[in-house]
Formats: sequence, C-alpha cells, structure tokens
Amino acid sequence: MRLVTISGNEFKSTKLALLIVIHPISRAECIFVFCPKFESMEQPPFLSKEKITAFVVLGVYLVLVFTWAINSDYAWDDDAPTRIYNCVDAFNNPVHFVSLWSRPLFVLIFALPSMISIHAVHWIMPLISAGAAYGLFLGMKKLNYQGALLCLPFLLFQPYHFILSYQAYTEPLAVALICWMIYAFADKRWVTLAVLGGLLPLARLELTPLLIFPALFLIKEKQWKAIIFLAVPTIFWHIAGAIILDDPLFLLNQTLLKDTESNRYGHNEWYVYLHRYLYVIGPVLFIPFLSGLFIALTKKKHFLLGIIFLFGFFIYTLFSWKLNLGNAAGFLRNITTLSPFAAIFGSIGVMALWGFMNGQKRIPLPVFIKKSKHKKNAEDEGAPSTKSWQGSFAILLAFSGAALACTYFAHEVSNHHTIEPENDYSIAFFGLAALFVFLGVAFVLKKRKNYLPYTYLIAFSALSLAFITSSEPPNTSYSAEREKMAEVASFYNEHLHEEKLSYANHVWFFWSQGYNKHDSTLFKTITQENLKNADVGSTIVWDNHYSSRLAGDVDAGFFNRESKDFLELYRAYSKDRELLTIIFSKLPLDQQKTKMKTFYNEHADEASVMFAYAKFLAEKEGKAEESIIIGKEVIEKDTTIVDALGTVGMSYFNLRQWDSSLVYLQALEKRVKDNDQLFYNIGSAYFNKKDYPRAISYMNKAVAKNKAFPNARYVKAAALVNQNDYEGGLIELNKEVQVNPSNQAAWLLAGKVLFNKNDKSNACKSWKKAANLGNQEAQALLAQFCQ
Repeated sequence: MRLVTISGNEFKSTKLALLIVIHPISRAECIFVFCPKFESMEQPPFLSKEKITAFVVLGVYLVLVFTWAINSDYAWDDDAPTRIYNCVDAFNNPVHFVSLWSRPLFVLIFALPSMISIHAVHWIMPLISAGAAYGLFLGMKKLNYQGALLCLPFLLFQPYHFILSYQAYTEPLAVALICWMIYAFADKRWVTLAVLGGLLPLARLELTPLLIFPALFLIKEKQWKAIIFLAVPTIFWHIAGAIILDDPLFLLNQTLLKDTESNRYGHNEWYVYLHRYLYVIGPVLFIPFLSGLFIALTKKKHFLLGIIFLFGFFIYTLFSWKLNLGNAAGFLRNITTLSPFAAIFGSIGVMALWGFMNGQKRIPLPVFIKKSKHKKNAEDEGAPSTKSWQGSFAILLAFSGAALACTYFAHEVSNHHTIEPENDYSIAFFGLAALFVFLGVAFVLKKRKNYLPYTYLIAFSALSLAFITSSEPPNTSYSAEREKMAEVASFYNEHLHEEKLSYANHVWFFWSQGYNKHDSTLFKTITQENLKNADVGSTIVWDNHYSSRLAGDVDAGFFNRESKDFLELYRAYSKDRELLTIIFSKLPLDQQKTKMKTFYNEHADEASVMFAYAKFLAEKEGKAEESIIIGKEVIEKDTTIVDALGTVGMSYFNLRQWDSSLVYLQALEKRVKDNDQLFYNIGSAYFNKKDYPRAISYMNKAVAKNKAFPNARYVKAAALVNQNDYEGGLIELNKEVQVNPSNQAAWLLAGKVLFNKNDKSNACKSWKKAANLGNQEAQALLAQFCQ
C-alpha cells in the first residue's frame, strides 16, 4: 500500500488534507483526515497568494504598458514602423519572411495580424511579454526558488524592456523564448526546450552561440532526439530562403560569407555595455543585480547561470566592438534580450542579502539544481551554506552599486544609447532609494520572512515604475527628426499629395500620415535610376538620412549635377539640424518659373517655401536684390534654415558687395559643420577684397576638407602670386591641374608665372593646354609669344 499526501490552500479554511490510499493490486480508497497545522503541509503556505500576486503584477503591467502605448507614437526608433510595413507587405513579397533584418519569427507571428491592423503588434506584444514573465515565474517556482515572485517586477519593469515590450521589436520575442526555455528546463520538457532554443536565432540571430547551453543540458539528460529540434527552425529558414531567393547557400551568403567591409554605424569601445548597462535595467534593479551576479558566480551550483549571462554579454560586446556582421552599433536595446537573467540575479541578490543580514547560515538559492535528498524544510531545499566573506562582499557590492549609480552612471543618455556629459541626478536618487528600501525592509522584516517577497515586490515595483515615469514617459523617443519629418509629410499631404507617383524614403514620412509605404501605385523609392525615369510633375521628398544613405543613392548635389529638371519647392531642417529634407518637383526649365511663382504666392507665409523662392531668384533668375529681401525674412522667421544666410551672402557676392557678403557667409560658418564650399566662398570674397592672407587661409580649409575641391588651389595660387610668391603659386597650380586638368584658368596662370621666370618653353606648353580648353586669352598669348 502507498500513501500520497496532497495539500492545497483550498483546504485551509477547514484545515483538511486529502489522503489517497492506493492499493497496489485491486482497490483504492479515499480517506479524509484532519490536519490541525497547515504549516506541516508539504506545499508552501503562500502558494496561492503568490499566484494571485503574480496576476496582480501582470495586470498592473498590462494596464501601464497599454497606457504608454496609447499615448505614444509606438516607435523607439525607425526600425519599428519599418518592420511593421514589412509584415504588411510579407504576403506580396515573401522575402520578408526570410529577411535577416525583419527577423523570420517576428514576420511569422505578425504578418497576418498586421494586415488586419497596422497597430496589431502593439496589442499582441505586451501579452507575449506578460506571458513570458509568468513563464519565468513558474519556472523559478518549479526550481523551488523562494524569490521567484520578485522575478516578475524585476523583468517587466526594467526601463528598456518595459518600453520595448509594446513595440515592433524582436528583443521582446527573444526574452519570451528565454523565459519559457527556463520553464521548460525546470519542468524537464526537453523537446519544448529544444524547439524554443531552435527558434531563438529566428528572433535574434546573434544569440545562436547561446544554444551551446541547452545542447549541453540535453546531452546530459541523453535527450538525443530532442537535440535535433535545436537546428530544425534554422534548417527550415535556410530552405525557405534558398527557394524564395534562389540561393542554395542563402543563410551562409547572408551571414558568414556576406561582404561586410565596414560597419555602417562604426564600432564602439570594448566597455560600451559595461558603461551603459545600468541604463538598460535601471538603477533600482542594479543594486541587487550586482550582488546576485556575484553570488551566482561564487556558488558552484549557480555558476552556470552566471556563465550563460556573461557569455551573452560578451557576444553583444564583441559585435559592437569588433564585428561588422549585422551592423551592430552598441545600441542598448539589443542587450535587453538578457533581461530574464538580470531579473533572476536581482531576485537572488535580494533574498541572499536579506538572509545574510539576518544571520542565516543557509541562504535559500536553489537555482538550476536538483533537490537535496535530505530536506529540513521547503525553504532550505538545496540551499548551500554561505561563507561570511561571500555575504560581506555581496553587501559591499550593494553599496558599491549605489555609489556607481551616483557617479559613474549619473549621466544623461540621448537616443537611448549616447552618453552625454550632463549629469542625470535622478539615477543617483533612485539608486540610493533602492539601497535604502532594501536595508529598511531587511531590518523591519527581520523576523517576518513570509512577508518579505511581497514587501520587496511592492517597494521595488513602485520605485521602478517611478523611474520609468521619470526617464521613459510616453513618446520619449519622439525625436527632432521625426517631429520635422511629420511636419513635412503633413505639408505634403495637404498641398502636394495627388493620385500619382511620388518619391520618398523616410519611414516617418509614411508612418506619420498613415500611408502604406509599399503602395506602389502612390510611392516609389528615391534612387538615381527611379528619378531619371520619373514622370514630369512628380514630387520628390528627399532627406539626408534615408535618401542618400540607408535606402537610396541620391545625395543633395544630384539634383543640380545630373539634371536641371528638378525644382526645389520646400526646404526644412529639424531643430537639431541633423535632418535636412527638401521637396522637389520634376519640371522642364520652361515650366519652372510659373510653378515657383504660383507655389510661392500660395504659401508666402511658409518659411521653407520662402527660402526655396529666394534661392530660385538668386540662382536661376539672377535677381539678387529680390533674393536678399526674401532671404532676410526667412532668417528672421525660421532660424533653423541657415541656408538662407548662404543665399543672402552669395547674393551680395554677386552684387560685388564683399563686406556684406562676408557678414552673412561667416554667420553661416558659425552655424554649420566644416563645409568645403562655404570655405571656398568666404575665401573668394576675401580674395576679391584683396585680403590675400585670409583668402589663402580659407582655401587651405577647403582643401583640407576636400583635397580635390575644384579651383581652391587656383585661388590660393593667385593669392600667392599677388603677394609675389611665384614659387609657391606655381606649386599650387601644379597641384590644381593634377586634380582638375580641365581648369583652363590654372593653365593660363601657370603659363604667365613660367613666362615671368623666363621659362618660355613650359609657359607655351601651359598656354597651349589652356587654349585647347577654349581659353581665348591663352590663344592670344600663344600667337604673340610662342610662334
């Protein structure tokens, strides 16, 4: 006969327990026996309360995250709307299902929902994140971990994970997979563990090396068949990519064999994530996290957990520091995939430090370990003894974490990854508050350990949410670039949008107005080939972010260099002047004057249009006086359009009013980064003023910026010659004709210098070069001196 005891909180009120007596051969009987003390039951007394509390935490998270979502633009950066557009287009263009950038798992999950609603991902992703946190909680409970409840707020209320968890990013999917992998491991669901691990590369390919660890677990458990499932998702991905792209080596060609000569975003220092990880997990979690990681690394039975985290940390450091694959840039959102481990370490740190401070010889930390054969009680299962030096050092780390929050990490972060020199005292405040709460709760609840997890949960949740509200309020990612692009798109939508093709690349142009980026009946991508074939009357919304670099090959000079058929109608800068956007209309020259005049009359109060008209008057109409009047109005109306300073300055230049020209050109110099054309213009004005030393100085700046800048060395040479430095002038002229052999003025001047040096033979050769290029003065000199 075998006796099995089943207990639960449902019997707490009557203090009953159900004993099932099972006869090994023929019969079974159920006998009810009074159980006077619930504490003697095998199940912990707060199990049901823990689950209820867990659902309360999840409910609070969902309410808050949906509040943030409703009041935001749904995008940490431009990747989010781009990925959604790719989902919308996936069934028309299956390449999105296998795209490394779009991430196959994301597209598989959200392609259909995104066709129903473009915001579907913003409502589904929080549910996935909440489910993942609950899976982590269940997994840690199955591993008999007392602090499992703390994993919920420590995961869900990490600042960066919280913000990302309602947006179209793949990091929350990786977090979900890792959480459920921990649960599968705890529940010994080996095939599930393998399948979840196999899906990890489809969410974040850089985490593929982490599959070493589930593979080792499966090998240890002799789950040979399950190991196959670690590779199955990637194999299917490769096969699908090979079929769709007709590339038998699809995955290899997209990764290891891909041409990665340079990293688009550049590389970072090796310590980039060490310097910034507090900003990812927040100063509240950072205090117990340090202690928990230390304890994990100094405990034999927790050591592997620490190694997994550090290995993942190293992967991201290596990508940002040295590798080009994937264009890793040290973006902090990428490392949020390790958030489950940070939550676990934070929980370990809280419970272990509390135990040490209250004189426990044994600390309840059974993580990823088997149950001990000898059990004193449920709270001590598998708990290794703690040496005094370990506890003391853990306490020291807690104080050190607070000190780091007040000093090393107390700086502002822009664009969620760039450290600014300005101090951010909120980080120090919340770091110190977390330490104070930890110490205070540990002292107050010294003998009431059953209430400890709930007290810490409430306290740390409140602090974490307060920090999120302070540092990551809704729309905190709404940059100056998006603000300006939304303004430009609104102007386009109201005044230029017609039922015919337009050309645009910036994702925020489409997202802000609800356009379908992939609607080929209305929009095409800005590329040189597309613009050359564009119909008359087409509108082009060019920007310096996507049109010339990320999604196109058209720089600003293309519109003057390649064709005169592009009329600028509108120019705008973002407040930080990082974004420049220009609206063009493709029109023949004979139609541009009428279009420009009409458009200006319709929008005479719009500074961006006023500038375009002033520029048109100066460059295409030769009306410098009118251009100056309108240009000065633009300068007063919108200080971001600094190009107006250049237009007014060059208009004065064309009127040969050198002093007035320099006033505006040098005012522009103070507002812009190094600009070779501007240096040349200022140097030319000084040359015409006969201020040759300053002319030489600015030509040197132009050449330093662009060694092949046309005519700069010629002007410098002329300035040197006018100061009787013939040798210096001749050196500069030789350099000029080497980089610009069609510069007839340089050949002409070189001939004159040589002739004055009595080198008639070489002088005639130089004049002959100039004459062949059409220089009439050189032809006259040849006829006079070189017969």
